[in-house]
Amino acid sequence: MQLTDLLNMDMGEVSDWLMENAHKYHLQPKPTIVDSPEDISIVGEDILVNDGCDWSIDHVEHCPDRGVNYMANNTEVEAYMPLPPSP
Repeated sequence: MQLTDLLNMDMGEVSDWLMENAHKYHLQPKPTIVDSPEDISIVGEDILVNDGCDWSIDHVEHCPDRGVNYMANNTEVEAYMPLPPSP
């Protein structure tokens, strides 16, 4: 099944297909483009981060002395997204 196949179905068939297959898929948000770790809203939790070439798992830490956020593993971040839920 391809996404274009759903476009050729009537709404009843689409609804039936979604009900039968919803457990097979997890919808994920698009990655959020950022300029720095300061732009990342998830602090203290593992997230997927992209450095422009590869995806890796890292997390944002907050430095109370300097009042800034930074990447715990020093990843240069261009985009991020939350990790998918564990099954």
